[in-house]
Amino acid sequence: FYALTKTKISNVFHQVKTQKKKINWDVEYLKIKYFHIWKSTKKTLFFYWIFHMITFSFKYNNHYLCSENLIGIEMKVLKFGGTSVGSAVRMRGVADIVVNDEPKIVVLSAMSGTTNSLVAIGHKLYADDKDGAKQLISELEAKYYDTVKELYKANEFQNEANAVIKEHFDFMKSFAVNVFNLFQERALLAQGELLSTKMFHLFLKENGVESALLPALDFMRINRDEEPDMDYIREHAAKEIAKREGIKLFITQGYICRNSFGEIDNLKRGGSDYTASIVGNAVKADEIQIWTDISGMHNNDPRVVDKTKPVAKLSFDE
Repeated sequence: FYALTKTKISNVFHQVKTQKKKINWDVEYLKIKYFHIWKSTKKTLFFYWIFHMITFSFKYNNHYLCSENLIGIEMKVLKFGGTSVGSAVRMRGVADIVVNDEPKIVVLSAMSGTTNSLVAIGHKLYADDKDGAKQLISELEAKYYDTVKELYKANEFQNEANAVIKEHFDFMKSFAVNVFNLFQERALLAQGELLSTKMFHLFLKENGVESALLPALDFMRINRDEEPDMDYIREHAAKEIAKREGIKLFITQGYICRNSFGEIDNLKRGGSDYTASIVGNAVKADEIQIWTDISGMHNNDPRVVDKTKPVAKLSFDE
């Protein structure tokens, strides 16, 4: 009897996991479906079985299907793409949007052009063109130093930002010493988001805005199927937020994560939007806002069709 019921329970909960179907644990339904078990087993044992299934189902449904807000506060998630943090002027614009009393998590992409540059550096390293890789790294580094001069007013903060940039670019240059591999490539591709978030956090600090970095590598994880490990993310995001008591503005990286082995990995291109959605789900956010710097939705693809026009009014369904 125990083996039979255990098998049936496993089968039903496998359906819940794979199909995300909410099971209605109705006692009468169970009586009818398993009436033959009712007839062949003592009533006390059967009712114990029903009680066990209902209790377990409540626990399962609460945890997987209607997960509670583990951080205990209502929050919004705002994601800003590479063009939104692509220059000192754009970073100031992001600050104007996010600095208010509403609790929020701000998800940032790398500065525009950075990820493409990092991919190109990776290609040079794979081709064993170390001099070419160093040249591309130096060109990208110079761009960041120029941004620092425009973004920060005080020498103190410029020096601190320059130290951050030097640390990350020295790390990139270390890849040109030995044979380049997949693990190093993933770490290389993570540098853009790590830089943009640290720079933005430092900019807020210079302007007297209280905020906290929420390192994505401390809570974002994918499983062996390269899908988000939502249980892990919910639990660890809540822990990381709880460590920073009293903070209402959190800044985290889009795109980057760790895999099931704890190695640095990523959610592939376009992953920052995905990060915002995952984080919003994990913290039960009121809203997830995806911000981008464009004039609006156009009536065609401007990369293909000339003289496209922005659509003045667009319904949600459209």
